[in-house]
Amino acid sequence: MTAKYSIPGAPIPLIRAARDELEAQLAMFKRAPEEYFKHRPSNCPNSTELAFFDLVPDKVRPSQHRLWMQTLNLTRLLATNVYDHVNSLRNVLSEQEIPLFAHLTIGRPACESTATIMYLLDTGIGAQTRLTRGSALLYADAKHQTALAAEYPPAVRPQMEATAQKEFDQLKGEIDAAAITVEKDKSKKDFKLVLGHHSALMKPNLTKLVTDAFPDRPGAYRITSGAIHGSHQTLNALTTNTTADQVMFQADLAEVGALVSLAIEATGKTLAAFAAYYGVGGEAEARATLQRVDIMNGHIRDLRSLSAP
Repeated sequence: MTAKYSIPGAPIPLIRAARDELEAQLAMFKRAPEEYFKHRPSNCPNSTELAFFDLVPDKVRPSQHRLWMQTLNLTRLLATNVYDHVNSLRNVLSEQEIPLFAHLTIGRPACESTATIMYLLDTGIGAQTRLTRGSALLYADAKHQTALAAEYPPAVRPQMEATAQKEFDQLKGEIDAAAITVEKDKSKKDFKLVLGHHSALMKPNLTKLVTDAFPDRPGAYRITSGAIHGSHQTLNALTTNTTADQVMFQADLAEVGALVSLAIEATGKTLAAFAAYYGVGGEAEARATLQRVDIMNGHIRDLRSLSAP
C-alpha cells in the first residue's frame, strides 16, 4: 500500500505549521489550568460551591462533598485525555509520512472529552446540578465496569469482578449517603440521578454534547467516526488506484489540516471552561487559540486554491 500527497510539493507548509501550532498550543494548555486554580478569586463558581457545602445538612455533607470533588477530579482526567490525544496527533504528523485515517481516530476522543468537560463545568448550573451530573457519569462508569469484568478471561475474571463490584458498591454507598437517588427516566429511556429538584441522565447524549460544544463544526463527531467504525466510504474515499496487489492512497491534506484546527479549538474550549469555572479571564489563551486556528485555516485555503481547476 502506498500513500502520496494530495498535491506534490504542497504539504510541507501545512504539516510544519500543524506541528508548530500544536506544540505551542499544548505548551500553553499544559500549564494554564493549574494557574487558573492557583489564582481563582473568592467569588468564582468553584469557591462559591465550596462554601455552599457548609450549608448542607451534616448527615449528607461529607458524601456530597466527596462526590463533588470526584467530579472535579474527573474534569482534570478528561483534560489530560485531551492533552494526550492532541499530543498524539502532533506526533503522527511528519513531512515524510502523513496520516490517512489516524488523525480521525485521535481527534474524536479529544472532542468528546472537551464536550464532557464543558458539560461538567458549565457555569450556568450550580453545585447540586454539577453534583448530579458528575455522580451520574461516575455511577454509569462503575456500573459498566462491573459488566465488563465478566468478559475477562477466566484466569483473571474472579479478581476483576470482585474489584469492580467493590468499587461499585463503595460508589453506590456514597451516592446513597449523599441523598442522591437512582431513578428511571421514562421519557429518555434511561436512568437518572436525582437530588431534590436537580437531576442528570446516566448517559447524556454524547453526540449532542459534541455538537453543542462545536456549533461551527456540527459534523465533527460523525465525520470522525468513519475511520473508527471502518466505514467503506470513509476508507475508500482516499483510494486512487486499486489492483490485486497494490492499493494507492491519496492523503487528504485539507482534512488533516481541518482536524488539527479542530484539535486546537478543542484545547481552547477546554481552557475556556476551566477559566470560567475558576473565575480567571483566560483572554490571552483564547486569543492565542483563535490565532492558531486562523493560521491552520489559512493553510487549508491555500491547499484548496492550489487544487482548484
